[in-house]
Amino acid sequence: MRKRIGLLAMGAILLGAGCGGHSGPGDVHVADQVSRSAPGREIPPPWAAPDNTANFIRAAGLPASAFEGSVIRFTAHLDIVINDQPVAIPAYIGIDLSGEHLSPLHTFDTTGVLHVETDQPSTFTLGEFFTEWDVRLDGSCLGAACTGLDGTLQAYVDGRRYAQDPAGITITPHEEIALIFGPIIAVRPVPSSYSFPPGS
Repeated sequence: MRKRIGLLAMGAILLGAGCGGHSGPGDVHVADQVSRSAPGREIPPPWAAPDNTANFIRAAGLPASAFEGSVIRFTAHLDIVINDQPVAIPAYIGIDLSGEHLSPLHTFDTTGVLHVETDQPSTFTLGEFFTEWDVRLDGSCLGAACTGLDGTLQAYVDGRRYAQDPAGITITPHEEIALIFGPIIAVRPVPSSYSFPPGS
């Protein structure tokens, strides 16, 4: 039996449940070679999840349902670092806790794990996720952090540099995505993998 959103979200938090999937080859993907730049807040972090969830799901062009998808289920992970400070990804992006709206692309907690749960074969992008989050993401800017004198925005997929608009990154199973902003000369480790829970 398919679960409604409230029970699904609570179960994921209490049990630490992940979504089924498998490790992909780690290729850097481009969604249809088209920019999927995300409009949104142009302010410094932290960025809370927006209140009007349904509006931002629609803005991302994604469907909303009262039930989780069950045909395609997998997880990926997102790290954000701005000027050497990690940025938290909030819980419930893409989830309306009233139980009426659940996007196929969402978060349950603050670990940075992105969940894809859908009944229809689909491709999801990082830009769609940031649109749901209401945070600007494009080839130059992440929120208020824009490439210029103060630093450069760089994207990585599984530890490899992604040179195009990061909003176009296709989200695939067990992918590690890192967005890093800061001085280009800074030396910093780039996350290249994530320890996903067993069965996720």
